[in-house]
Amino acid sequence: MLLVLCIVLEIGHLWVARGELVKALEAASLAAAKHWAAGNSTTDARDAAISLAGANEIRGVPVVLTANEDLTSPLTNPNGNDDCDGNIVLGGFDPAGTSAFEAAKVPTCGGSNIDFAVRTQATVSVPSLCKLFGPFNVSAKADAVFRCSNDKLKLVRFSSFTCP
Repeated sequence: MLLVLCIVLEIGHLWVARGELVKALEAASLAAAKHWAAGNSTTDARDAAISLAGANEIRGVPVVLTANEDLTSPLTNPNGNDDCDGNIVLGGFDPAGTSAFEAAKVPTCGGSNIDFAVRTQATVSVPSLCKLFGPFNVSAKADAVFRCSNDKLKLVRFSSFTCP
């Protein structure tokens, strides 16, 4: 009976941890998209995401994101992404096309109207409550877009994620 109680507690604990991670990543994605669309650099957008994610906690531990920034010259990705699996990936979204995130597409408001898109993603280790299992890895991702057509931020779910 005690084992069943422990399993139920662990499931609830992980469910809450994932919810906290999702909220932290949503806030980070929205912050990065807002900063980037306001004319700030990709570095500033990444810093905004890192800062806001760090203000959130998962089961009492601050969320830590890394910048995933390519600092080589010339850049291998026009939005400065080091790789596609990093915590913060910047890209573009063509509202006239498919609902796909494109990490190599440069956003521009005016003319081609490629919206600013940001994906934040993370996996965190969550300790076991019962100490019989775990630790457990909890993963989540969040996508945000700054829509050029109406100057609005929005959380979205992309149909696909394209990254060279």
